[in-house]
Amino acid sequence: RLRSRAATIHGVDGSFPSSCIFGIAPGSVPDALWVATLTGAVHYRARPPYGVLETVTADDGLVDPRVWGLAATPEGEVWAFTESHYQVRRPGQRRFDPPGPALPLPRVTHGMTLDGDGRLWVSGVDSEHPLAMRDRDGRWTSWRTTDDGGVLAGCRSVAPRRAGGVWASAGSDLLACDGRTV
Repeated sequence: RLRSRAATIHGVDGSFPSSCIFGIAPGSVPDALWVATLTGAVHYRARPPYGVLETVTADDGLVDPRVWGLAATPEGEVWAFTESHYQVRRPGQRRFDPPGPALPLPRVTHGMTLDGDGRLWVSGVDSEHPLAMRDRDGRWTSWRTTDDGGVLAGCRSVAPRRAGGVWASAGSDLLACDGRTV
């Protein structure tokens, strides 16, 4: 929606892999979006000239075609989370790859976002790594409990906070996470 209250509607014209859209996120270039769909992802220019910049499917390494969300980091990585996997495309690459088995990522995917500092946050419902953050230097931190000892059970969503860090849902709790404390 523009200030003049006019709106532009972006629809499926045959260039999206699916008309079922699960999520959108800022794109890797100005005026672009990443669009998560039932059968892949689309990097889409949302200003004139409108159009698809690229389409990502299983041919590009997606293990699972059901893409729930994407995040383009300031460092040039593009992260995707699907029904069953987190995957990453490194700068200059076309293919999405697994991020590595040693990383403290949730094994059951559920949420992903970037905070205002460009840190990547992921959430999941498993007990080993229900909430994890990758800082701008590539270091990972994960949390199983809150600072007061509460168990982080079932982290289903994360969303950026204006005050920095993220909001995270865990069971019936809403938590504020700043990268040091939960």
